[in-house]
Amino acid sequence: PELDVAHPVLGPSDGGTTVAIFGEGFHSGPSVWCRFTGAANAPGGANASAMPLVHSVVTLARILSRTHLECISPRLAPGYKSIDLSFNGDPPPGDFSSDAVAFEYHEPVRLSAVIPARERVEGEVPIHIYGSGFSARAAALGYLSCRFGNATSPAVLLPGGNELMCMLPRGKPGFVAAEVSNNRADYTRNVLMFEYADV
Repeated sequence: PELDVAHPVLGPSDGGTTVAIFGEGFHSGPSVWCRFTGAANAPGGANASAMPLVHSVVTLARILSRTHLECISPRLAPGYKSIDLSFNGDPPPGDFSSDAVAFEYHEPVRLSAVIPARERVEGEVPIHIYGSGFSARAAALGYLSCRFGNATSPAVLLPGGNELMCMLPRGKPGFVAAEVSNNRADYTRNVLMFEYADV
């Protein structure tokens, strides 16, 4: 099989991202596996060893077509990882593909404040969300987004890296969850409450 690209190209280090992998020659087998491989945190701190530890985690894949499959990212340390595939084995998996695709783990997003926390239902006003874990790469790729209830809006990462600005979508009166995503798929697990007002 040949591997071309993963989508999304990044996800949170606590895992759970549905990663689509596109390529050619995918075929069903007894079990199909994705292997996420990359540097792991060395015990004893950053200066404990001059050589980074390499850590791999294997997860089951789901074949959707000969060019498309999906797997769920496991929990791994932040940083760039490679994903390769095995089509021919039950645990432990058999041979893995010589091709691999890149996937970046980022720190989980943590939100601390939304300002203002109340606006009119018409929307179309800038809202500022503060927190940590906002990815500069996600911002450069245009992946950063805010979500108010079920409505999404592109987000802009402001200087300093701890503040986003997004235009408020139109809503209905009441309280909704304000959330943020670095990949338009995985939204924050800690949410802030935002109120749409009709007056």
